[in-house]
Amino acid sequence: MNQEATQKRKRQRCSYTYKEKLELIMEYRNACEMDKKVNLKPWLQDKNNRDGTSLAYMTVFKWYKQFKDMDPLAEIITNNHTNSLKRIRRRPYQELEKILVDILRIRNKTLLAKGLPLSDAAFIKSRAEELYADLYVPDDDLNKDFKCSVGWISRFKERHKHDIDPTSHELSFMR
Repeated sequence: MNQEATQKRKRQRCSYTYKEKLELIMEYRNACEMDKKVNLKPWLQDKNNRDGTSLAYMTVFKWYKQFKDMDPLAEIITNNHTNSLKRIRRRPYQELEKILVDILRIRNKTLLAKGLPLSDAAFIKSRAEELYADLYVPDDDLNKDFKCSVGWISRFKERHKHDIDPTSHELSFMR
């Protein structure tokens, strides 16, 4: 009986995507806007009773703290390709990558229109090193370890292949 009782009392472990977490937090925020006196713990108990879920208070509280700045995350999470995303990894040089992607997108469209080959690894490396020198303070201990290695370039190209290669969009529409 003891073993059966403990198995019945244990919560079923479940993982939630960022989209599901965000929807729950947005639902709580909407309830707070309607009634300023809404507290997370009683609201969560009511939700668990209504929906038949067993979300723990501390779990939802951690999600709530995680989504304090919801505007940029909401944009990322609501995209179609992030429906199953469970973790958002932050890359150390996101600003550099964003600017580099914009430069490569424009350059590759121009090269493609002229019938020339797309940007190669040497161009990407030189441009990334220039951007790093412009964007980051070289004396900063956190940013002095940037190495534009062959591995970084190949991972960068893989991460942003649809953004920097104009032909990848055409091929995806033809499938």
